[in-house]
Amino acid sequence: WKTKQWNHELIQLFGIDQSKLPEIVPSNTIIGKLLPEIAVQIGCQPSIPVICGAGDMLCLLLGGGMVREGRSCDVTGTAADVSVLSAKPLLTEHLMNLHHAIDGWISFGILDSGGGSLKWFREAFYNQENGGKISYAQIDEEAGDVPAGADGLLFFPYLMGERLLGSPSARGSFFGLRPHHQRKHFARAVMEGVCYDLKMSLDEIEKWYSGTIGEMSVIGGGARSSLWCQLKADIYQKKVYTLSESEGGIIGAALLAFSAISQNPVDEIAEKWLKVKQVYVPDKLLFNEYQKQYKNFCLFHDIFQQAYRYFGKEN
Repeated sequence: WKTKQWNHELIQLFGIDQSKLPEIVPSNTIIGKLLPEIAVQIGCQPSIPVICGAGDMLCLLLGGGMVREGRSCDVTGTAADVSVLSAKPLLTEHLMNLHHAIDGWISFGILDSGGGSLKWFREAFYNQENGGKISYAQIDEEAGDVPAGADGLLFFPYLMGERLLGSPSARGSFFGLRPHHQRKHFARAVMEGVCYDLKMSLDEIEKWYSGTIGEMSVIGGGARSSLWCQLKADIYQKKVYTLSESEGGIIGAALLAFSAISQNPVDEIAEKWLKVKQVYVPDKLLFNEYQKQYKNFCLFHDIFQQAYRYFGKEN
């Protein structure tokens, strides 16, 4: 990771033919022209330059404003993650690292059932008589009628297990159920539970990252929920903001292409293109309640690991 070249020792160890590996170049590099036969198929001119580009996650993060060291982002799609752009990888077993599409490293924690948890909850508990589903905006309205902390109800969003902070055999669960809890409490608990899990990863990032994370962009489908964005601000205790384009993958790819053609740095282009849509400031009056619930979440998260190991053996 220091040389940004293929590791010859590993290539020899695994018997890989290095001639079959591509040259490693920056993501905003022009690597050729569009092949004539491909140009005919897609109806484009064969003289169009082809840019190296980057993977979907890295383009998404570029479109989310991750263009300078210290920038941080919350992505809530089907899966969810929190990340920071660091000068070097944060080498701990509790985080993953990818070299960014520009200089620097994306260090992140991930939850496989982020927005997927709310999607599951909607499909399971919001069926209408005509077979339709209540909108996410209506779920927001219900959940917004519940006080911070969901009246003590916790949701552990491990429908797909855990990758980094626990067991792959982890299971989703609600804990703390009392007679007064209604569907709206469950809805809010799902949204808060995703935030609590991501805060554990954010705490891990801040433990190892040498800089300070003061604010975060929020992108992905979850960014369309004003309630969820406010919950993130309140639980992370950081200012979070959405962008005018929440699905940033296409924007990120366009940034790389325009940088390659114009020879301008990606970060300078991004500062002109990306516009803040809305800012969410943490509510200091809710700090104590969320801090209490977050500590409870972390406590029972660790206690449940033994049960998860049992589930892993039995199922």
